[in-house]
Amino acid sequence: QYIGFNTRSPVFREHRFRHAVAQAINDEEVIRDAERTDIAATSLIPIGLHGHVDAIGIKFNATAASRLFNEAFNDRAGAMPTVRMISRMGMETDIANGVAQVLLKHLGLTVQVTAMGNEQYSEAQKKGEFDLYSGGWTADFPDPHNFVDIFRSDNILNTTGWKNESFDSIL
Repeated sequence: QYIGFNTRSPVFREHRFRHAVAQAINDEEVIRDAERTDIAATSLIPIGLHGHVDAIGIKFNATAASRLFNEAFNDRAGAMPTVRMISRMGMETDIANGVAQVLLKHLGLTVQVTAMGNEQYSEAQKKGEFDLYSGGWTADFPDPHNFVDIFRSDNILNTTGWKNESFDSIL
């Protein structure tokens, strides 16, 4: 499972907000509080597959996250809206609720989690009716490309709006 940002959303258009939110999520705390036995991912590519790099990405640091969040918030006009997070009913909702709790705890950010059936969830993603989502992905076959290709800018499954020419050219 992973948490996706809607980079077209007014809340997360600005990279400092995305960075601060990612940095404020304590994966171990979320997993423990959801009473799950998962292992926190450190890479888009799972352990055991070629291309897995351990400890890549943004690490949990509540102090740095709060500082960056406040800096970014002070540079924008208006109040911070409630963040809309969608998840599919079931296990993804446990993780989404855990993320909402740690974001409130570490940033004071209110996240409204809406659990949906598969069809409603897919439709909300296509329409961009979310700020964050709890998602999951299982590869068709054990190849790293299966895990990173969904974030290619022209992939129909990339509902984040995120685009990066360097990333796309590598794929």
